[in-house]
Amino acid sequence: MIEGYVTDLLDNPIENAVIKIWHANNFGYYNYLVEDKDDFSKYDGDFEGMGTAVTDSTGYYTFFTIVPGYFGNRTPHIHFLIEHEEFKTLETEMFFPNHPRNVNDRKYRSLSRQARILTTCKISYLKPEDKEYGRKCYFDIKLDGLHRRRR
Repeated sequence: MIEGYVTDLLDNPIENAVIKIWHANNFGYYNYLVEDKDDFSKYDGDFEGMGTAVTDSTGYYTFFTIVPGYFGNRTPHIHFLIEHEEFKTLETEMFFPNHPRNVNDRKYRSLSRQARILTTCKISYLKPEDKEYGRKCYFDIKLDGLHRRRR
């Protein structure tokens, strides 16, 4: 589960922001890049690979997905595209905290310390008493600008 809030620079919630995500499947491949659909070692027919959510009046959004596999030399990550009529479109990636591949991922390493903090989710368990039940990633997104109706 991924959840968070989309806000402006003053933490005002952004309603009706469209959030699109996409990421590699469990095997580390983007389904749409697998050329031979008969090679089920790379293709996951049960995984869509992408999703869209729209924020509510509090700026809240949520997705249910899987943890991405390793795509090439990259650390597991999820692509985000955030669109809203009042703000410039934002494209970013969400990373997982303390993942051993983070230190070798050239894109993650190229980020400043502050940018790494902003692009790394915070993780908790959905049911602390049952760690196999699943995890929750918190990923808040701050858009560059001020909401014109909430200044």
